[in-house]
Amino acid sequence: MSDKVVLDLDAPHQKYSIQIGSRVVDLPSVTAILGKHISKPALVSWAHGLGKQGKCLEEHGGRGRRVGSIVHFQIDCFLNGQQGDFSKCNKDEVNDATNIFETWKSWWSKGKFEKIYSEVQFASENLGYGGTVDLIARAQDGTVFICDYKTGSRLHAEYSVQIAAYKMLYEDQLPFDESVQSAVLLRIGKDGDIEERKIEDLTHQTEVWNAILRLHSEYKKLEDRTKGNTWPRKRKSKQ
Repeated sequence: MSDKVVLDLDAPHQKYSIQIGSRVVDLPSVTAILGKHISKPALVSWAHGLGKQGKCLEEHGGRGRRVGSIVHFQIDCFLNGQQGDFSKCNKDEVNDATNIFETWKSWWSKGKFEKIYSEVQFASENLGYGGTVDLIARAQDGTVFICDYKTGSRLHAEYSVQIAAYKMLYEDQLPFDESVQSAVLLRIGKDGDIEERKIEDLTHQTEVWNAILRLHSEYKKLEDRTKGNTWPRKRKSKQ
């Protein structure tokens, strides 16, 4: 490994933009759309529990996100033959991430997969959103699969909708001969546990995602109307 890449967790979040004529238009991400329209009661309960214990939500929740980001970075460096520089990161968080990364590396070696794309970013004018695909890889039998990594304690239903949205992005942006035959949700725990969920048919998840996109589009029109202050005003009744 020769190339050295610095990870800065305080860098601005990834933006997904397209060029339309002379204008640059920002597109919403898959995760932003899902976060806006999918409720997370378990997250609310977890946050409430932290509050009762006198713990800071940002500190504990932020740590999990940072560790997950470090893991994704470590995997991407490994797959691209690069050396990661973690000098700007918390050492304890890097240690936690490294344990998760080693579990992932065992899964990768055992599967004898071949990387096609890693952490590839897409923004589609046609679909109206953007996103970053963790992995497109080839299995030993020659089939191509799309993979999304999770470092939480469980796999939620919305994750399968998320990976369906990513598959649509991939197919819209790269309509080559490398078509995706299946999807894999990979949960990698901090204690060395790993859960692999393979989905052969994403038809239902794609239908759900398209329904969410329609809702998102109509809701945005409502928001724009509200911002524009164009609500019909109720006339005052004459005395």
